[in-house]
Amino acid sequence: MKLLEKIMLATDYGQASNDALRMAVHMAKVFHSELFLLHVISTAGHLPLPLDQMRKPALQRINELKKDLEQVGIRSTVIIAAGPASFERIIQLAEEHDVNVIMMGSREKNETDPFLLGITAERVMRRSSKPVWIVKRGCPPLIKRIVCPVDFSDPSGRALQNAIHLARLVGAELSILNVISMPAKPAAAGRPAQQKDFEDFLKDHDFYNVTYKKEIRQGAAHQKILELLKEESADLLVMGSVGKTNLAKISLGQVAVKVIRKMPCSVITFKSEHAIRLNLEDVIESIEGDFRQGKELLGNGFAREAMRKFKCVLSEDRMFAPAWEGMAEAHGHLGHESKARECREQAEAIRDRLWRKKVEFDIKRQYLPDSKKRT
Repeated sequence: MKLLEKIMLATDYGQASNDALRMAVHMAKVFHSELFLLHVISTAGHLPLPLDQMRKPALQRINELKKDLEQVGIRSTVIIAAGPASFERIIQLAEEHDVNVIMMGSREKNETDPFLLGITAERVMRRSSKPVWIVKRGCPPLIKRIVCPVDFSDPSGRALQNAIHLARLVGAELSILNVISMPAKPAAAGRPAQQKDFEDFLKDHDFYNVTYKKEIRQGAAHQKILELLKEESADLLVMGSVGKTNLAKISLGQVAVKVIRKMPCSVITFKSEHAIRLNLEDVIESIEGDFRQGKELLGNGFAREAMRKFKCVLSEDRMFAPAWEGMAEAHGHLGHESKARECREQAEAIRDRLWRKKVEFDIKRQYLPDSKKRT
């Protein structure tokens, strides 16, 4: 089972790319991912050398990086590409190789620069359907605190699910933020309804083994997100990039743009795809195999997928008590207490029945030889 199978690192060998490389290597170790090392040679304008002559040193440098990664046990694939628009080639190759996430460094200059992340990074983030992870320059790879703002839209739900998986697997604390826009009427009137919507939204997610807290604040969304990031000294912002601000001609939500332009930490944006997604490598048809995979899914926070595996086991053997216990645990993760209780009771009944059968068998085995002698 792989959760973050392919990470594409787009590098230009600068300091920002080196910071992104450290993050990519760290994540590859956590998730046992393959790295796709991509360098794009821009063909826009006049080239100082023929393209073939420019490819050779670029390939040599990236192959040296590949060797370094192999020494620490990380699989990698080297890609040297060329094109007039680097961001278009990055997006195209990410689609062709079906990577889970595109990772890049932020090329910060100054606050007045309209492309604070760098033109290529911001354009990739705006136009790619893939999750895009921009590593803030100077940020270490260790992630201790994650912030995820939600507006109850599908992209924010997708972002939250990925934030939960990340927090669980790297041991980070997760803060989930919902912002109430400035109302025409007093704030107190809208807060109870917003609180209920927030709680209902969170019920669809499995927070097993995750330390998290919820925040509701009122005001301009981008300002409140930035405030919380600073308060929490967050290492990573995880957010849906198109939510209620979505318009036909806008491919990156306006809230996301305002936050990213001033981001105090690294950021991952989500549109239509997950970064951490389930990829079951083998179709396991044995009861033991399905049960083992169900337990692994449960441990990684895929409660619904785990239940499907346990159901496969029970379709073959209704008396397999551990599968009923796994079902109970999965329902418990999702807050289905009554169903969890029913499954636990079923498992207990099966174990009790099997125990009584074992006792009867042991008694018969003990006394059967004597009875045969008497006859």
